[in-house]
Amino acid sequence: MYDLEPPTLQLRIGIHTGKAIENRGDFFGRFVNKASRINAVAEPDEVLLSDATKSILNRHNDYQIGDPKEVVLRGFEGKHCDYRLTFQTTGDHP
Repeated sequence: MYDLEPPTLQLRIGIHTGKAIENRGDFFGRFVNKASRINAVAEPDEVLLSDATKSILNRHNDYQIGDPKEVVLRGFEGKHCDYRLTFQTTGDHP
């Protein structure tokens, strides 16, 4: 009858590392705001990391981190380097 395509879900994820302020299950602070701004500049189906998060993940071999992407983050001065995260998949994981 109708040839309907299944709906697709495209996510944008921005990750930053730092201390957050928690109040009744909500999180606030400069680091949370920066993660939100990174999320806002991510493309659909893209995971962007801040420089701080990239430096932590560099210690692990399970991740592929792309070249820097210079972005302007609303509410933060200057340009910031964010990095695209991709996942290596192997036959070892389901």
